[in-house]
Amino acid sequence: MPYVRFIDGKIVANLGSVGLPFDGVCQASYLLVDGAEEQFSVTIQRVSYDIHSVCEQIEASDYPNPTFLQNVLKHGKPQR
Repeated sequence: MPYVRFIDGKIVANLGSVGLPFDGVCQASYLLVDGAEEQFSVTIQRVSYDIHSVCEQIEASDYPNPTFLQNVLKHGKPQR
């Protein structure tokens, strides 16, 4: 899951999975670090993409559990 945390004066960041969300947001994510030396920022960026097309590609592939992956992409997290 994507996050940015400040712990003991340090930044800990995880971009999550570029195209496999588990936080309920149906968008790809990436981490952006901007700045120089001691002045910088860290942010999670989100990008929309054609989920329907990706689900069709998964269906046409030999992916071992296509329904699970398609549900994660469509809902932004695993379905119970």
